[in-house]
Amino acid sequence: MYATSSVCVTSVLPWRYIALIELTVDWEVYNIVRGDQQLVDLTIAVGRPFPIINDDQLSDDGDDVIDDDVMKGSHDLVKVMISAHEGVSSSQPVSIYPDQTVIKGYSNASVELAFTPVVMDTNDGCVSSYVLGHLSLSSDQDYYTGAVRPEGYDIDPIRINVTGKSLYPRLNIEYDSDDGRSNEVLFQFTADKLLSANGEVKLSCYTKRNISLNNSTDMKLTFDLVTLPPFSCDSMIVSPVTLIPSRSAQVSIGYKLTLDEVVKASKNSSLDYPTVTNSEQLVIKYSTGVQQLISLLSRVLLPVISVDVNNLSFGASLLNQSTSQLVTVYNKSNCTSQWKLSIDTDKGSTSSDGISTGVFAVDPSSGTTFPRQFTIITVTFTPTVEVEYTATLHIRGVLGEYASFSVSGTGSADEATLP
Repeated sequence: MYATSSVCVTSVLPWRYIALIELTVDWEVYNIVRGDQQLVDLTIAVGRPFPIINDDQLSDDGDDVIDDDVMKGSHDLVKVMISAHEGVSSSQPVSIYPDQTVIKGYSNASVELAFTPVVMDTNDGCVSSYVLGHLSLSSDQDYYTGAVRPEGYDIDPIRINVTGKSLYPRLNIEYDSDDGRSNEVLFQFTADKLLSANGEVKLSCYTKRNISLNNSTDMKLTFDLVTLPPFSCDSMIVSPVTLIPSRSAQVSIGYKLTLDEVVKASKNSSLDYPTVTNSEQLVIKYSTGVQQLISLLSRVLLPVISVDVNNLSFGASLLNQSTSQLVTVYNKSNCTSQWKLSIDTDKGSTSSDGISTGVFAVDPSSGTTFPRQFTIITVTFTPTVEVEYTATLHIRGVLGEYASFSVSGTGSADEATLP
C-alpha cells in the first residue's frame, strides 16, 4: 500500500533459463477493470507477432518493417485470434521494464516490475493487474533437432498476477462544537450581530469556527487550504501545511456578513422567516493532486416585524383636539429589530422629523423590539380643518424589516357629529 502520486515502487524479478536455445520474452501488462462487461478480445498480428526489437526493424519514419522471413512464407502474413477478455492493456499503475527480454541459453535474466500509486476509479484504491510474457524463439527452428516449436500466441504465456493499493490522503476533521454534523461547518446566527450597543449599525460583521485537522494516516501529508468569499480560511500555521502522522493543525474558518446582503434579503424575500444563506466548500488540496472537500454553510436569521392593525380609523374628531389610539408592533422572529417610524400623508407632506404631520403624530418615533416581544406605540390625531385626513405610517427596520398601516380621521366643528 502506497500513497497516491508517491515515488514509483519497483521490484526486480530474477529468473534462470535452463534451456540451450536463445529465447525472447515480450511483456504485456493488463489491468482488471471492475464492471468490465467485454467478453472477448480480437487480436490481429501482421507478420511475426513478436519480432526482435532493434534499430534495423524501424524505417526512416519510425514505422515497423515486415521481416523478410514473413515475406518468404516462414510465418503467416496476417493472423487473427479471438480470446477471452480478462483485462485492459495499460502501462499504469503497473509497468514492466524492459518490454522485451532476450535470454541466452543457460543464463540468468531479470525484469523490473514497477507500481506507481495513482488516483484510482475504485473507492478502495485497490488495483488488480497481470503481466503476460509471450515466449518466442530467436530463430525459426531448433537448430539442434530441426523441430519447429510453437511460440508467440501459439503457446501459453508466462503470467504474473500483481495487486496493489493506492492510499488516499485524508484528514480527520474535529469541529469546535457538537452539532451533529460530521461533514460540514455551519455558521448559524442572527443578523442582529450587526447592531452595536450604542445603537449604531455595522456595515459588516465577522464570525469564525475553529476546526482541527488530524493526520491519522501512516504517511506525511502536505496540503493547501482554499475557499471562496464570503468564507475565508485563516490557518494558524504557514501554508502549505505539512503534517506528520499523529499530528494536527488548528484552522479558523471565517464568515463575513454584510449589511447590504441582509437588507437585500429582507426586502426581496417572500418567506415568513427570511434568511441569508451561503454555501461554499473548503478545499484541501494535497500535494499528490487529491482533493478533500468540506462543506461550508451559513444561515443568518433576519428580523420580522408586524403590527396588530391594517387600518386605524379615528372617525370624526373636534377641531384642534387630540385623540389617541394604541398600536402594537410585534417582533415574531428570533432576531432583535431596531426600527424608526415615519408618516406619509396622501398629499405627500411629512414633517422634518418624519413622525408628525401636524395632524398625525406618533410616540415613540423609534425603538428596539427584542425577539418574540412587542412594543406599543401611540398614534395621535389632531384635526385643524373640517376635512378627511389619511396617511400611511411606515415602520422601517435598519436591517431591512418593514411594516406599515394606514390611519384616517375627519375634522369636525360640530359636536353632534361625533360618535
